[in-house]
Amino acid sequence: MPPDSQTRLTSSLLEQIDKIRKELGEKFPVSSQLRVKIIRTPMFLSVPGGINTVLLPAQGMAQIVYFLRLSGIDIDQDDLNIKIHFDNRFGNEKEIVEEKIFYDSGRIINYVRGEEDPHLQSVLEKCERKTGLSGYDIVMFSIPEDIKNMTAVMFALAFSRYVKGRYGPVIAAGGFHFSVYPFLRDHNCCIDYIAEGPGELAAQKIILAVENNLDMQTVFKYHYNAPERFIKKCSYIWPIIPSFDGLPIDKYGYKNNRSIEDAPAEINNLIYDFNESGILILPFRLMNGCSGSCIFCSEPGSGIPLEIMDIDDSVSALKAVKEKHNPAGIFFLDNTINISKKYINKLCDKILGAGLNVLWTACARPDNLDRDTLLKMRAAGCIRLIYGMETASPRILEYIDKKVKVEQIEQTIKWTDEAGIWTGVEIICGFPHEKWEDVELTADFLKRNQKHINMFYCNILDIRDSSRLFLNPAGYGIKNIQRAFFEGQEEFSNLKMICYGYDEINGRAWEEIVRHSVKAYKYLKSTVSNPAAAFPPNEDTHFLFYLYTRYKTKPEIVKYFYETSGVIGNDIYRNHGVWGEIKGFG
Repeated sequence: MPPDSQTRLTSSLLEQIDKIRKELGEKFPVSSQLRVKIIRTPMFLSVPGGINTVLLPAQGMAQIVYFLRLSGIDIDQDDLNIKIHFDNRFGNEKEIVEEKIFYDSGRIINYVRGEEDPHLQSVLEKCERKTGLSGYDIVMFSIPEDIKNMTAVMFALAFSRYVKGRYGPVIAAGGFHFSVYPFLRDHNCCIDYIAEGPGELAAQKIILAVENNLDMQTVFKYHYNAPERFIKKCSYIWPIIPSFDGLPIDKYGYKNNRSIEDAPAEINNLIYDFNESGILILPFRLMNGCSGSCIFCSEPGSGIPLEIMDIDDSVSALKAVKEKHNPAGIFFLDNTINISKKYINKLCDKILGAGLNVLWTACARPDNLDRDTLLKMRAAGCIRLIYGMETASPRILEYIDKKVKVEQIEQTIKWTDEAGIWTGVEIICGFPHEKWEDVELTADFLKRNQKHINMFYCNILDIRDSSRLFLNPAGYGIKNIQRAFFEGQEEFSNLKMICYGYDEINGRAWEEIVRHSVKAYKYLKSTVSNPAAAFPPNEDTHFLFYLYTRYKTKPEIVKYFYETSGVIGNDIYRNHGVWGEIKGFG
């Protein structure tokens, strides 16, 4: 959809931009003559055998770019993450960037504080040559969010010193998980502004303030902490679509050179064809917020109302993306695509009516669905649904305000499988007041329904800052919420992503809750084992999309997914200690 398109979507955004202009005052133009560039910084992983990065453009960054361009601000965008990982996998020796240096936090911090490090400097120079920052007045970093992996933050800190020293632009950063902020605050020397939360409005106001030499406190008011140069969450801008223009789209198309010695010819031919497929998946968001009310989720407690893009505008935007970039698949990033049975049916009707002919994957609730709706979703291109089931304990479902019955979950999973849709379920263990019999109920459910479940994802509860559980702990029987730390405690390695600990009122202390959570996690993971993904975690979704483009029926797709998993899982994962024994469902 071009920026000047006279659609309801564009008109709505222009109205929001005009409101912002009035709030800021008419003393200066809303457009800018500054040269601005926004870059997705890289994150480095330690998974063997793959491209080692998410093969999707950054939706948030692409939304910021669309909004700023519509506002009259000329901004360039680039993705150092995909460029570095692509060159490290397929480039020549001169293009390869050393990754392990960004795991050395002490070395990075010393460099940021002013210590000279010629080798690190040369690595950063090689990174900068991949994107080019000469002549830009403002450089913005979109930092990938992952509280378990600090390499993206380390890169941004080091790169900011390099860029500031060489070119001297104003530097702003955002996109990271809220828990990363204290680290950035304590160790940042060269990032001028750190923004939390939605980036569209923060980026626009930073650019306009710098352009017109305005005081940030005046522009952001109570959202700005001047001593720490920290911009608190600005308002969401919605509805908005992503602009992928300027990104290296060709590098997101799947490519590899993998072959497996002694694999059956049929499997090696399949792998070869996938290597050459160039299959492209692009992200898209249909709504902002969540229709659910789960007490552990940040969305219901944040006060942000559910905002849904008009279905006609959604399909029009998807059609424009399809015509411009020709993706094989769309990765819907929404918390719940089936906010109502009426909505999901109308969306599918419009997709079918527009002849969109694109595959898609989404997250869903186990309710608001029936057999006919799921069959229609499959006809409209749905290949995978991941259900936020959480638990099969009726008592815990009621406690977390899930508003769904175990019987509904069971029936919906069966219908989804029968409709030919790859079926995933997400489980959470370690809820407050959870007992072992609650864990057993979930394990029994998984075993009972394993022939209809293609993949399950197990997590330990992580209390979110703006969740109802965090904001009203006493109302849910907990107290003493405080930061949790597990570094260096190998027995609690599964809890490194947890931000907060707590005690139960008239119940268990945090130490006992931790022991229960780890035991439950390991038990559920061992009760029903997934088949090893055929490819590393950042490539398996592309493989699933590829199988759905190649084969007509789900039994064929399951067959080749599991057979390929057995071959590649043995060769890559078992030898590196990443996956355990491979067990298929059914």
